[in-house]
Amino acid sequence: MSEEIKDAGVVVPRAMVQSYVLNGVLGVVFLVTYLFAIVDLDGAINDDTGYPFIYVFRNAFSLTAVNVLCAIVITLVFAGTLSYNLSTSRQTWAFARDDGLPFSAWIGQVNPKLEVPANAVAVTCTITLVLSLINIGSDVAL
Repeated sequence: MSEEIKDAGVVVPRAMVQSYVLNGVLGVVFLVTYLFAIVDLDGAINDDTGYPFIYVFRNAFSLTAVNVLCAIVITLVFAGTLSYNLSTSRQTWAFARDDGLPFSAWIGQVNPKLEVPANAVAVTCTITLVLSLINIGSDVAL
């Protein structure tokens, strides 16, 4: 994607560093705030839901607020997964375009109607789904 930006050699690294710093600062602020909200560490770790953040939310907010906050967390996880899949599919497409993968001819195709590498998106989404199912299966086995 950086090849589509003017002066990419300067703009992209600068954006990456700024993003890293901004997210790091916001992450520390969130972490400190979250840690101060934990009233019982053992209760959070051994919560019935299996998700300590829900325990912390339940102790700090009403049920409606907990639902809204959990919806925000789910939305952020979905958006992150979508972003990771799309950037990975772009890299997969570029690697396949250069004949670096098995089935490169198929994966490296760009859909003429959509003008996107739909096959690369399908491959990365399939791999993500398989890894998620393996992870869910390992959690159930525990």
